[in-house]
Amino acid sequence: MHTSFVLLGSLLLDLGTRAFDSTGRPPGHGSTRVAPKVCLAASTDSLNRLTDFIHLLTHTDSISAARRSVFGLQLTTPSNVAIITTERKCVRAAFVLDSLLATPNSGRKVLMFKLGTSFGAESPTFSATEGVAVIFLFNGQMSYTMRMALGGS
Repeated sequence: MHTSFVLLGSLLLDLGTRAFDSTGRPPGHGSTRVAPKVCLAASTDSLNRLTDFIHLLTHTDSISAARRSVFGLQLTTPSNVAIITTERKCVRAAFVLDSLLATPNSGRKVLMFKLGTSFGAESPTFSATEGVAVIFLFNGQMSYTMRMALGGS
């Protein structure tokens, strides 16, 4: 299977240095009730994507290096590429995606990937094209950097 990585846009959205509370929400954005889980668990599809990311981020061939460069990702080891379930990161990513996609308080759930020093978030409710996963990329401080399409052909 050949995996394609496509640059969908290069918009930098930085929500600044606003503090986020212990749930990952901006101040004054919640109540004391327990919020539903935002992180999605691993699935067959997400494990396939993880394999694609491991290839992209650990191989030194010129094609992988060029793709990493386009997306601002660094060469790393397989142990630095993973599915993560840190609720705070998922909540932050969902909040940013709601802002980007103009869908406030959507109840969005996300699948989060550790990509070396960066992160990627996929929202199963958002897809540009059938069969193509859209991964929203974040830097190490969880500021949105760009999105990429990940799909097989």
